[in-house]
Amino acid sequence: MKKIVGILTALIVIGVAVFCLLGGCDGFGNGSGNSEGSGEGSGTVTESVVSADKQESADSKENTENPESTESSKDSTADESSAVPTAEVTVSGRDYIYNNSKVSLDEFVGELKKLGAETEIRITSDETATKNTMDDLIERLENEGFKNYIKVE
Repeated sequence: MKKIVGILTALIVIGVAVFCLLGGCDGFGNGSGNSEGSGEGSGTVTESVVSADKQESADSKENTENPESTESSKDSTADESSAVPTAEVTVSGRDYIYNNSKVSLDEFVGELKKLGAETEIRITSDETATKNTMDDLIERLENEGFKNYIKVE
């Protein structure tokens, strides 16, 4: 009886292995497991952006339907033109990610200086971010005069 159970177990294991080798186990993942994002991809980024013309036409449609909103619409347009520049940085492990690229703290601060001291900085951290890396970023921002930062959870 033990021989039969052993043979059946071996056959099942071999069957599953052959099934996975033939591509039937896509749910298990095919990455290298080093979490560096080294998987295969198309390398293209798709983004949906509403152009200013489309936004204006949408606003004008809204204004024809509701004439009272014309004034508030003009005020919001004025606010948009005087908008404060923003920069988003993600702290991941011991790395800083800005504009989809790993950058050093010095490089990031250099980019912020180009935008100006009034730049609104949105800081996002993932679950691997180290406390020291976050503390270094906050300390450097404050020392460089960037007081307008927000920690996004």
